[in-house]
Order: sequence, then C-alpha cells, then structure tokens
Amino acid sequence: MRLTALLVLAPSLAAASPRFDIDGDGADDAVVDHRALYYGGAKGYTAAPLPAFPRATPVLFFALELVGDVNGDGFADVVLGDPACPPHARDLGPCEAGAIHLFLGGKGRLPAAPSQTITTAAKDTHFGMHVVPLGDIDGDKLADVAVPDRSGVHVYRGTKTGLATRPIDLPSATVVPVGDLDKDGKADLAAITPQAASIRYGGDLTRTQAIPLGGDAEFFGAAGAGDFDGDGYGDLAITVEPSSPTGNLVANDVLIYKGSAKGLVTTTKRRFSRDHVRAEFGAAFASTGDLNGDKLDDLVILASCSVFDDKASSCNAGAAYVYLGSKQGLTVRPVATLSPKRQNMALGASSLTVLGKGFAFGAHVYPDARGVTAGSVSAYP
Repeated sequence: MRLTALLVLAPSLAAASPRFDIDGDGADDAVVDHRALYYGGAKGYTAAPLPAFPRATPVLFFALELVGDVNGDGFADVVLGDPACPPHARDLGPCEAGAIHLFLGGKGRLPAAPSQTITTAAKDTHFGMHVVPLGDIDGDKLADVAVPDRSGVHVYRGTKTGLATRPIDLPSATVVPVGDLDKDGKADLAAITPQAASIRYGGDLTRTQAIPLGGDAEFFGAAGAGDFDGDGYGDLAITVEPSSPTGNLVANDVLIYKGSAKGLVTTTKRRFSRDHVRAEFGAAFASTGDLNGDKLDDLVILASCSVFDDKASSCNAGAAYVYLGSKQGLTVRPVATLSPKRQNMALGASSLTVLGKGFAFGAHVYPDARGVTAGSVSAYP
C-alpha cells in the first residue's frame, strides 16, 4: 500500500480520546499499516516522523502501534516493536533478542527517545514483530499491550510509570481485543488458533470460555467486536473457514455472537457470507464504534479478494463492507462496499485501520456513515 502525506477528510476535533490523541490537541492521531504515524489536525491527517530506533543497525521488520494511555497522563502512547531480524525481505532468521520501545505522548508530541525498553533474553523469538493494543483488561483505566512471539503471547499491563515488566504469559495463539463482552468494566480477549478459539475475560485472564467450531473447518484468526444491538454488552464477530459437503474449503464466513452478563452466548449465532469462493471474507475487521449517530456500534469487514479468477490464479482486488448496528444486531446487508480500482491485487489486513472516529481504508479516512454512503467506491491513490 502506498501512503500519502495527507489523508483525506479531517478527524474529529471535538471529542478526541486518550486512546488516540498523542499530543492532546483535541484531534485523534493514527498509525496506519503498522508502519506510518499520522497526526490529526484541522486540515486532516499529516505524516509525522517515526520514533527513532534505539539501535543503529538497518531495520526492515518492525511494528508501530498506537496503544492508548498506558500511564494515565491523558495522552495516547506509542509502542515500537523491533524483532531484531536481518534487514532482508525473505530472511527472518536468525534474529537477535527482540525488544519493544514505549514512547509516551505529551504536549510536545512523541519524544526522540523511548521512555522504556523491554527486551527478551532469548534470541530468534521474533519478539517485537507484532504489537497488539488491548484496551484496559484489568479495569484500572490504564491501557495494556500484548506482544506475541514464538513462545506465546506476553501481556504487559499499564502502570503509572509505564508498562509492567513482568507479563502475563499465555499459550501460543493469535490474540485479538474484543472489548467488554460481559460489561464488567474490563476488556476481554479472543485467543484463536485454527482448531480452537476462546474468550479470555478481563482481569488476570484466567477465566476462559471456548467458542465452538461446530461444523466449520477451522478458525481464520481474525475477530472484531462492538455493541451492535445496543443492549450494553459487547458482541463478537469471528471468521471461520466452513467445510463444503465434499470437505473442501470455500469462502470464509463471519459468525456473530451476542454478549451477556454471563459472557458470550455461544448457543446461538448469526452467519454472514459473501457469494464468491476464496474471497477471504473476514480477513480483518474495523470495530469503528458508531458511524451514523444512532448510538449503536457498527462494523467494517474486509475481504482480501472480491473476485478470484481460478483460471488466472489471480485476485481481482478486494473490498471493505460497512455494516451498521441495529436493535436486531448488524444489518443483513452492508450499507456500503468500498473497493480499490486497482485490479489483480489482494488486500492485506493492514489496509484497514481503526481510528478514533471512523476508519481508514487504503489512503482514505471515513469518519462517519455520511462518507461511506455518499460515495460507495473509494479509489486508491
């Protein structure tokens, strides 16, 4: 994805959140594609310099994430992950001991040097290759962060002085933040492997609940969340690869489960599908919050391929589908379909970014439903 210096449309200046506002100017800021930093302002999003890498050796693989307010000072903070791998596109090992670097937000924007660095003792673990903002898992009003590597997932809690250095270690899995499913004031996580998925409820993450795979072939590894029906409990969207009657994998489906005071309701679900094979529908989600002002959360679902040409073995672009919340849950049909005009290209999960208000798809910002319904097709630069 090619990034532009100015993303179109201005962010909201009236209701910026410590989750997204690095410099406290009232405008939400953004990290796009895990590699580029943008500051929001009255004229839109403008590109900002990346935080400096503490080590001097060339860096190709890294993860940049806006993680929320880790230390409770009212400013959003940024974590820069560096797995310390050789700077060669196809060579991920052997790597040195990886690290994450915490840059605290403030009135002067990000400082030149990190406020904290956490390094692993072992080499070649790919620690720092990915950083996952979790929200507040323990209810202390401080943002928490997960760092997956080859040994598992390491959850670092926020403290008044930065990240706690002793993590909660979870078994190896893809971890996705899914908001507060049971309305206890603590963010929950989905831990996903191809053959098993479960909810780890906020707190010390020891309370778990399995998500049944049912007759589907496997879990895809992506999930999203929001209160889509306005009952006060978070709802879960999770992607599966269903099995056809012959046992062959077909297009992904997205399953929607309701939250409740007891947690996720797994006895009933809704299934969302697209009508083309190998679309990778549900490759990523943008849990956008309320796009249309009805106080119900909405959801954007990415399909990596909108059309797959089996004869040419090529992917004709992809699409982002915008679903609005309702008292009955997400609308059956998307209110808009956003597609790049460039063909023969698969969209990666990083092309879809959650912002403080709305979402970014490619190099365009959609702060509310008016933007996606007024022009249903968005062109890549």
